[in-house]
Amino acid sequence: MLSKCALTVRSAIFNERNAARWYEHEEAWQRYDYTYSNSELREWVPKLHQLDEAAPLTLVYFNNHFQGQASIGARDLGRLLAQEGLL
Repeated sequence: MLSKCALTVRSAIFNERNAARWYEHEEAWQRYDYTYSNSELREWVPKLHQLDEAAPLTLVYFNNHFQGQASIGARDLGRLLAQEGLL
């Protein structure tokens, strides 16, 4: 029997949100029609590095519901992390 069990996980969630269309849209999907720019993602590289240093496991999620931009964001962030030697 385990007398003490601790698991620390840090996570970041990128919920792709089209701020310009969030409240003014004709269809719900328009709110999520957004792709992060490299400059937006680059801002997260040091933040994710700090998270990773603080926990044994760091998870990063991209969530969107329109045309699969989440996979593009994840790929681009992965490239930026790799360039910094963090992957």
